[in-house]
Amino acid sequence: MNFFRDAVMADYFAGGFDGEGELLTLVHGQLSTQAARELRARLQRVAEDFARQHSLDQKLAEHEKRPYSMVLGMRSWLFEHFRHLQRNAKSC
Repeated sequence: MNFFRDAVMADYFAGGFDGEGELLTLVHGQLSTQAARELRARLQRVAEDFARQHSLDQKLAEHEKRPYSMVLGMRSWLFEHFRHLQRNAKSC
């Protein structure tokens, strides 16, 4: 993962993500710890499904395939520039 961060990430995210079969999305929200654990498990299954599909498609001719990479990330995070907008927990 360090190699991706150091040498690949800027190149990867420089693309438009607007080609056939491509997607880039960011979703922000608040989840319980339990819901975050469950979502993490589902995302892990998506990654496993991607790897499984890659294996299944190895039997196809090269002209029938395109290289794809998938990055999944989920973390407890608030954009630094929005921290000053965060409500104080005592005032809620």
